[in-house]
Amino acid sequence: MIVAKDAITDFIPHRPPFVMIDSLVSASRERFESEFTVTFDNALVQDGFF
Repeated sequence: MIVAKDAITDFIPHRPPFVMIDSLVSASRERFESEFTVTFDNALVQDGFF
């Protein structure tokens, strides 16, 4: 992991509730790889669907 969730907002313009990155796994000029787990309380989950 390159950047943990508690520090990710230092590197992206998004703010809660729309920060949908749990961790930055890798980054290069051509590619960004992140991880995110959708939870039931996510702002975009409705009736159990994302």
